[in-house]
Amino acid sequence: MLGLIVYASILGIPTNVEGPIAPDGFPWTTYQAEDAKTTGTVVPRSLEYWSAGREASGQSYVVLKEGQSIALQSKSSANAIVIRYSLPASEDGSLYTGFLAVEVGKKRLTLNVSNKFMHQFGAYPFTKRKADGNHRNYWDEVRTIIPNIGLNETLTIYNTSKSQECLIDLVDMEFVKGPLSQPAQSVSITDFGAVPNDSIDDTEGITAALAEARTTKRPLWIPRGSFVLKGTVLLDNITILGAGMWYSTLQGVEQYTPENRVNLYGNGSNIHLKDFAINGNLTYRNDSEPNDAVGGSFGKGSSLANLWIKHSKAGMWLVNSEGLTIDGCRFRNTLADGINLCLGMKDTIVTRCSARGTGDDGFAMWPATYAASQFRHSGNSFVNCRAELPYLAQGFSIYGGENNRIVNCKAIDIPYGAGVMVSSTFPTEFGFVGITQISNCSIARSGADDGCIAIVGNQRSIRDVDFRNIRISEPFSEAVKFTCFNGNAIQGVTFTSFYVENSTVPILGFSEDAKGNATFTFLTTKNCSEPLFPETPEGFSLSIK
Repeated sequence: MLGLIVYASILGIPTNVEGPIAPDGFPWTTYQAEDAKTTGTVVPRSLEYWSAGREASGQSYVVLKEGQSIALQSKSSANAIVIRYSLPASEDGSLYTGFLAVEVGKKRLTLNVSNKFMHQFGAYPFTKRKADGNHRNYWDEVRTIIPNIGLNETLTIYNTSKSQECLIDLVDMEFVKGPLSQPAQSVSITDFGAVPNDSIDDTEGITAALAEARTTKRPLWIPRGSFVLKGTVLLDNITILGAGMWYSTLQGVEQYTPENRVNLYGNGSNIHLKDFAINGNLTYRNDSEPNDAVGGSFGKGSSLANLWIKHSKAGMWLVNSEGLTIDGCRFRNTLADGINLCLGMKDTIVTRCSARGTGDDGFAMWPATYAASQFRHSGNSFVNCRAELPYLAQGFSIYGGENNRIVNCKAIDIPYGAGVMVSSTFPTEFGFVGITQISNCSIARSGADDGCIAIVGNQRSIRDVDFRNIRISEPFSEAVKFTCFNGNAIQGVTFTSFYVENSTVPILGFSEDAKGNATFTFLTTKNCSEPLFPETPEGFSLSIK
């Protein structure tokens, strides 16, 4: 027996009305390697699972052998670049290194690259053994300040590695202002023995300077350079400032252990972190170890801004904070989530942040139960954020809570998961309460088994989810998939102004046991294959107006 489908004037809906595109507001321009002039080999688009193409932006990339290059013409002035690249995987996880040369005019610089932080195999939480199959996490990034390049000037990237192929996926270019100056009255870590760029442990100097800053109630200053930090630093009523996310870095040690991880851990209120980078230097995932770059409770009156976080477990794993603001942060090539607003998070706003190459959700909200919550998980928002290319899980996920939102966000190239997931897959304190809202968002090239938008009633029923002004482009699977387990249902889900383009699969999908109801109003399609809608399972009522 089929479920109920109610159609209202669907035949009269125009098919040439484009849906909304969420604004970016990010300071860089991305250049696809396959669109550049190259002496290498362009690998055509591929959706093959466990391949470099599946995990590449636009599912295509360029292979450079020794001496080969790509040349990009700048669309605006720039003095900084990020290169997303891949070197081959070894059989046993051993290290391969190489070099990329970057040429601007007559100036040339060399970048060291390696496969240290890429390539995982087998089942979660994955291994480094190629024989375990299911190859994922092909890509890493390297960044550098470059000589100024003007509009329509050429930047050339050469593979100068001997006998080592290098894959290039994309290049970001941006203009970065010079380093910030030390604020008056701040306490510098270099005044207490920390030395930049010498690869020697600076923990003693950093912690001594932090103690002085706390006692005198002055900001802590991280000057330009890279400083080695071993171990967790507990924070309360402190401001830590750097010279900028391109200039000041807290660096993990090479010989990594759970005891000497790089971790800034909130342990109070009135904590402010701004304008620096954290490189965790972590190569494995173990969820029993809190190897997150920024974690813990930030209480009330705290802020995190302009932080560049890479090679940690999660970029930020946050709990028990009210009114926290997180602005302008970048999460790159983490082994777990880019950011997770976990238990006890209230009225937190994450804005103008981006996640790329994460090993779990780019952006997640999860009112978990593994510890006591001090605030009700409610009123949290992801606003003007972008998720790209996680090698596990989704772009954006909400796993429960009250009146949480995703607004003006983009999910792009999500190879093995959904662009947006609303799910009760994990244990939560109280499930979904109030209205969960996803509005003015766009999703391009995502889907896999759960659908481009995944709504999953697993441990609890899902209810009252409001999607408005959503654009789906080139989905890998159904634009929306409704999945139910354990007798739970999906109820009161509404889609208003929903646009799907360039789809080769049905717009909607259902698990065999899906039950509940959903309503679509002003649904528009363009270049979509028939049939648009499959038969619905018994117990699911679908209204399309």
